[in-house]
Amino acid sequence: VVSTQSTGWFTITIKKKKATQKKKTKKIIVKIKMKISKSITRVNNSNFFNLKRNSNNYNSFSSIRKYSTTITTEVLRYKKWATYESAFEFAKEEVSTKIGPKEVLLKVLAAGINHADFDLAKGSYGFSVKPPSIPGVEGVAEVLAVGSGVKNLKEKDWVVPRFASVGMWRGHLVDEESKFFKVPENAKQLGIEKLAAMTTTPFTAHLLLTQSNLKEGDVIIQNAANGSVGNFLVQIANEKKIKTINLIREKPIDATDVDVIESLKKDGGYVVCTNEISRKPIFEKMISDLPAPIVGFNGVSGSAAVDVIRRLAPSATLINYGGASMAPLQIPNSYFLYKNLTAKGFWLYKWTQENSVEEQQKLFDTIIDYLTKKQFRLYLERHHFVNYNAALNRFKESHKSRRLVFVMHQK
Repeated sequence: VVSTQSTGWFTITIKKKKATQKKKTKKIIVKIKMKISKSITRVNNSNFFNLKRNSNNYNSFSSIRKYSTTITTEVLRYKKWATYESAFEFAKEEVSTKIGPKEVLLKVLAAGINHADFDLAKGSYGFSVKPPSIPGVEGVAEVLAVGSGVKNLKEKDWVVPRFASVGMWRGHLVDEESKFFKVPENAKQLGIEKLAAMTTTPFTAHLLLTQSNLKEGDVIIQNAANGSVGNFLVQIANEKKIKTINLIREKPIDATDVDVIESLKKDGGYVVCTNEISRKPIFEKMISDLPAPIVGFNGVSGSAAVDVIRRLAPSATLINYGGASMAPLQIPNSYFLYKNLTAKGFWLYKWTQENSVEEQQKLFDTIIDYLTKKQFRLYLERHHFVNYNAALNRFKESHKSRRLVFVMHQK
C-alpha cells in the first residue's frame, strides 16, 4: 500500500504493508512538519532574509555567513595581454566568506584607475601578471569580517592596500591583513574617491621631493605639472618653500590652458606655462628672477623631457618617474657632456620593496596629514564600475588634469 501526504513544503511517500498503519504514518508526518516549522522560525529570527534584501546591513553579517559560504561579486579582470579595453573582461566571481585566521573579508568601495594597471595589461610594467588576474593597484574597502588572528582591524574599519599588493577592481575580496593600511576614523571624511587615489601619486610626489635633498629657496622644474603627481608635488613644494617651474602639455581636453595655469598657481606654482611657451624667448623673462633649477622631474618623456633638461643648472639631476607620452626618453648628449648632468629613475613599487612596513606606515600617515590637516587637493573624476567601458575610453584620452576613480557600488 502506498500512502502519499503533503506537508505544505514537500510530499512524503511511504510504502506500507498493511492499511492499518495509516495512523502511524500520520503521526510521523506531524512530527516532521513540527521540526521543519521550528527550523523556519529560527532562520526568520536570524534576519537572514532581511540581509539578502539589504546587502548594506552589515550589523548581522556574521549571521549571513552561517547560511552562505560565498558572495557573488563583479570583477574587471585581465583576459589577455593587450592594450586598453581589449585586455579586460567584466565578469562575476564567487568570493568565499570562510576566511583564514590572518585574513579579512572586504567590500571594495572605490578603486583608482592608474597607468600601472594598463602597463601591466600590455606586459610592459616592471613586473608581470598572468591573465586572468585582477588589476587595481589602489582603492579603499570596508571590513566585513576578520579572521581569529587579525589584530589591528575590526568590522566596519576602512582600509587601503599597500601599493600593488592587491587587485582592487572588484566588489569584494579576501586577503591578508598585512597587505593593507588602516584608514583613521577622522580620514573617512575625505570620501571614498580621495582615499582610493592616495597611495600612488601623492606617495610618488612626496618621495620625489624628500629624496632629492632640497631645501627652502631651491628651484625645481617639472613637466606634466597638471598631472596628479605634478599637482601634488606643487602643493608639497609650496609648503616647504621650494619654488617650482611647471610645464603643462598643450590643449588639455577637460579645461582650457588658462584654467589649468590658474589652478596650479592657486596651488602654489611659481611659474606655470605650456611646453610650447618654454621654447620661446618670452620664457627667459618669466624665469629671470630665479636661479637655474637643481632638480628636474620628468613624467612625460619624449621631447617634453628635453624642455626640462635644457633649463637645468650644471651638475643638476633629472629624475624620471613616468612616460605619459609613450615616447622614449630623449636626452641630448651635449647637455650631459657640458653640464655634467645626472639622470636616474624612481619607481614607487621598488621603494615599497626596499623599505620596511614602518617606513611605509610613516609615509601613509604623512599623506593622510596632507589631505586632512593641510587640506591638500586631489583632482578626481568618478565613474561607476558597471560603466567601465566609458572609464577605460576616457583614460585613453591624453592631457587629462584629473585622476579617474571607479565607484564600485551604485546607490
